[in-house]
Amino acid sequence: MKTFLFLTLLGSALASFGQTFPYPVKTKTLSNGLKVISVEKRDIPMVNIQVWYRVGSKDEVPGQRGMAHLFEHMMFRGSKNFKGEGDVYIHEIEKMGGQVNAYTTFDRTVYFQQIPKQYAEKVLMMEADRMSNLILDQKVLDVEREVVGEELRNGRNSWAQRYQSDRHEQLYPEGHPYKVDVIGYLEEILKFTTQECQAFHEKYYAPNNAFLLIGGDISADSAFLLAEKAFKDAKPSVIAPTPTPNGLGSMPVFEEPKTLDVPLQIYSFIANRPGYSNPDYAAFNVCASLLFNNPTSRVQSTLVDEQKLIFGLFNTDNGGEVFDCRTTIDLLMRAGPGNVKVKKVMQREINEFIENGPEDQELADYFSNVEAGMVQQYYTLGNVVNVIGASEFQFKDPMAMYRNFEMQKKVTKADLQRVAAAYFGPGKMGFINYKPKEE
Repeated sequence: MKTFLFLTLLGSALASFGQTFPYPVKTKTLSNGLKVISVEKRDIPMVNIQVWYRVGSKDEVPGQRGMAHLFEHMMFRGSKNFKGEGDVYIHEIEKMGGQVNAYTTFDRTVYFQQIPKQYAEKVLMMEADRMSNLILDQKVLDVEREVVGEELRNGRNSWAQRYQSDRHEQLYPEGHPYKVDVIGYLEEILKFTTQECQAFHEKYYAPNNAFLLIGGDISADSAFLLAEKAFKDAKPSVIAPTPTPNGLGSMPVFEEPKTLDVPLQIYSFIANRPGYSNPDYAAFNVCASLLFNNPTSRVQSTLVDEQKLIFGLFNTDNGGEVFDCRTTIDLLMRAGPGNVKVKKVMQREINEFIENGPEDQELADYFSNVEAGMVQQYYTLGNVVNVIGASEFQFKDPMAMYRNFEMQKKVTKADLQRVAAAYFGPGKMGFINYKPKEE
């Protein structure tokens, strides 16, 4: 259930509709603190329901690493009024002809399903029941931590996941809320007790720590009535905000190469990335895209297409983190003594961008391409609801993504030059050289 639908730039599609958003969006906050967001999109007889909980691995304490991700699994196992064997919630949704999934990040856990509209009331009752009445007995715990344990073991058998997991340990200082990867530590997961799980659920799976999206072929009035009926008995909890970390610590730089068990060499560059409350957030997104994150970006075009020095470039960045974080830029290539040229060419492209900024047409083409690509996806109900959810999560305003994209379009060349120098300039990025094991 690691499907990740959070599309940071999806909000750009809003701009293409001009000043009027075509789908009515209304909100209502219930007395227990649950914010309900209605998105009317009446073109197909389907309803998309999402519950976003403001809890992720950043909220775990030492000894409970992996708890948030474990709950992503346990929430499908059944609740007081919806019992059964196995993944009860998945089976029920699939019997309706619907689709269901979930994901966990550092900052949030999101549950989503799309079903024929006649099942909206039942699905809302199911969501409310697992918010308040989840079954957390020893059997459920044993089964699901074995599932997560198998995920971890399979990950250790994959060189790509193992390398990313091992690298993550180097990215943050001790005490940082993102220090431990989301999936956690198997040795700690195996020691979780049902009492610890119950306490975690009661604290974080509460209406005042979540918001509910109901989108599709349903009116706002009907959506609010069904939500009130389903969630009226859910009890709020007291949650202290996660303290803002003091900083990201020193940038990891390793002089000696690390080894991989595949015939590849990877130059892994590490950069700081502003969280969404950072004033640099909008400019950074544009800057990173122009340099690295799309097929026509400068570094990709030069290293992959023109000079054919690398196989590909991969940015392992989810985006949308609450706090400033790290992002990694991986250059994959055939192992060889001349690969030092790759670093020089990449830094040359960055330096030229810092000195001169993007060309006017380059920037115009970028925004045009983003809008065109995202508009195509935007007409899909799940993506429509998801972008509203992302906007609410980041800015506590379901329509803020529209304004966020407008902010991106107001970014100047000088802004981009400044951000490029601050985050990608000489001496700003960390570096790990991964080489294949010698035979």
